[in-house]
Order: sequence, then structure tokens, then C-alpha cells
Amino acid sequence: MKTLIVKPVEPLSLTAAPITSYDIFSYVSTLSTPLPTTVIGFIGAALGVKLVSKDPMEGFEELVNSVKERLKCEDPVIIGPLVFFKVDGSMRGPTIPVRNKLFVHLSSIIKTTLGYNIKCSECFEYKPLVMTGIALKRRAPGEEKSVRKGYMYKYPLVTCRERGTGKVAEPFFIYVLNCEVALDKKVIRVGGESRVAEVYVTTEKLFVEYASKLTNPLKTLQRGVYVAVSPIPLLHAQVDGLYLDNTLGLEFVRGVEGVIGVPQEGDKPPKIIVERLGLGFYEVKGVRRPQILVLPPGTLVKVETPSISLPTMFKLLYTIGFSSLFPT
Repeated sequence: MKTLIVKPVEPLSLTAAPITSYDIFSYVSTLSTPLPTTVIGFIGAALGVKLVSKDPMEGFEELVNSVKERLKCEDPVIIGPLVFFKVDGSMRGPTIPVRNKLFVHLSSIIKTTLGYNIKCSECFEYKPLVMTGIALKRRAPGEEKSVRKGYMYKYPLVTCRERGTGKVAEPFFIYVLNCEVALDKKVIRVGGESRVAEVYVTTEKLFVEYASKLTNPLKTLQRGVYVAVSPIPLLHAQVDGLYLDNTLGLEFVRGVEGVIGVPQEGDKPPKIIVERLGLGFYEVKGVRRPQILVLPPGTLVKVETPSISLPTMFKLLYTIGFSSLFPT
């Protein structure tokens, strides 16, 4: 097992949905941490993996198998992330995203008579900068791109600040890489807009200690309350399923009754939130992967079933870091 660090060299561009035209939509759906599909993607790129499958999901499985073979990995290949921040030269954390715009220290999630609440003794705010871009038309390999006339779009850049002081906070995303072979240190593209991050394996005790506590449903879980540090995927169990109790993906918490929800600030009880999430862009064919429903990071769940039998689709998603959990 290795502890993997993703340290942005510049603000990353992480979107939760397809980029839309500037003159039609002004709303930009953002992410505070890289998707698991993004993580396995840049690991594959760092290893020089070349995919041949034209189907987005088959290519996804091909990528996972190639990474496992080259780095000699076991399932799950990736677990995480926890997020540390460097402020004025000192490291703070670990934190987790509990809402799209807030990171809280793990010690800030407090059990109360209402269930669980956030007491922001150490919190960081995610403040995306919304930028305007110009779409380029792709041509044949080796030829220059051309600007699509009249086509502009918006995209976010991830910036974080310490709540209260407003000081700039530099994020470090911490993952478990469940492999025998270490990934060589590289600066590589992470997310959209060709933004880059430094990716390397660390033995620093602070990071390794917390990373060792990360887990997911592919491992034998101890009974107790966990907080999701990455999205928990859900699939409709019925064609007309519109409710959380009609979905697959919560077997490891025995269904909807095992979902506590996302803790809130103040005196509000935890809130169950379901979001729609795209599985990223498949560059081999130039198409986007399908969308699924998820419980967002920060969701508290009560695990009662230590081990379960998993459908192939969920096993593949869990392998790359979906449903990563940290014990409370």
C-alpha cells in the first residue's frame, strides 16, 4: 500500500457536468475534489497507458486492468481523498468536503442530540473562480486547432481559503494507492483545461497515518458510522424508481435506513442529498461517459453489514475510489 499525494501546481478545473455554451447558460457546476475517474485517468496517463476500446465503459474497465497489471495492484486500487491544506507554511487537516463549498476538519463533525453537526473550529471554503474560455475545433493529428467562431464557454478554477482569516489555502489531496509498485513522481494534467498537478508517493507520517484509515465496501468494514470522502454511486433498481429506497448501491449499509445524511452547521439535523454526476470524458472516442446518481462526499452512513456480494458495475466503481469511507 502506498500513500499518493496530488498537489496542484496551479488551480485545477473540476466540473461536475458537461461545459455549456457561454451565451446560453451562466451556471457552472463544480467539484471540490477530483473524481475517481479523473484519478485513475491521470494514473493511466502517467504510466503511458493507451486504450483501444471505443465503448466508454469498456475502455474504463480496460484502463483499470492496465493500471492493476503495471503497478501490481489489488482491489480497491484507489481509496480517498482526504484533503490537507498548507496555510502560511503550516499543514492543516485532514479535512473532507461536506458541501460543495466547504471543507471541514474531521474533528469538526460532532455527534449531538440531533445526530451529527458541524462545529467549524477549522474550516476551509472552496471559492471557484469562473473563467471564460473559447472552444477550439480539433483537426487532424499534427495540424493546428482553429477557434470555433462565436463559441465561448465558462469553466471553474479551484481556489480555497481559510474561513475567518481569508488566507489562501493550498490543497493536498491524499489517496491510498493499493499497489506494490510505486508511481514515479510526475507533473501531469489533472481535470480539464490542461491544468496540472504534481503526483507522487510519500512516506510522510502525517499523511500515511490518516490514509491508512481509509476504506471502502471492497474491504471488510467494521460496524459503525463512516463519512464518505468520495461520492457513493447509486443505480435505479426499477425503471420508474424515483426514491432512495428504490436504488442499488446501499447494500453495505442495509439500504436507506443506513444513510444518516450530510451534517449541517448550527442546529439543523443531517440532510440526505442525492446528486446527478457524470463519470467524465472519454478521450479515446471523444464522448462523455454516462451520468449516475450519487450521495455526495460528506454523507454519513451507518455500516452494519461487514461484507457483501457486489454487482460488477459497483465493484468497478469502488475499485477506483467511489464510496471511499473514513471512520468517525
